[in-house]
Amino acid sequence: MGRYVMFASEVVVLGGDHRFDVVGVPMMFAGRPEIPKTVIEDDVWVGYRAVIMAGVRVGRGSIVAAQSVVTKDVEPYSIVGGAPARVIGTRFARAEEQSEHDRVILGPEVRGEPPPPRDGRFKASTITDRHSRVAEQ
Repeated sequence: MGRYVMFASEVVVLGGDHRFDVVGVPMMFAGRPEIPKTVIEDDVWVGYRAVIMAGVRVGRGSIVAAQSVVTKDVEPYSIVGGAPARVIGTRFARAEEQSEHDRVILGPEVRGEPPPPRDGRFKASTITDRHSRVAEQ
């Protein structure tokens, strides 16, 4: 899971499914296949009661609408909704807006207040170096 990710309540990230193809073994005893890796990139907002299936990549800056079922990868900065989820919009109208947003999201981690102003000035007290934070733990 990346930075600046928001999960609403009752979001579910589902693991792998049960085996149902083993002849002569009831499904409850057939086991489960290896669970594929699920990735949720930076600056993602997942809405109320959304379901994200195992093995899906939710791209940077995307939004998953409430009660959606994500069965396939979500492209960066797209807005998806429905069951199964499909693209219903994009966050930014212009590539320049996305580039400016990327500059902030991929820069130093900001905590405790909104991202810095568009002119790029950071308050020193809000910048967290990821490596020093790990070393402190």
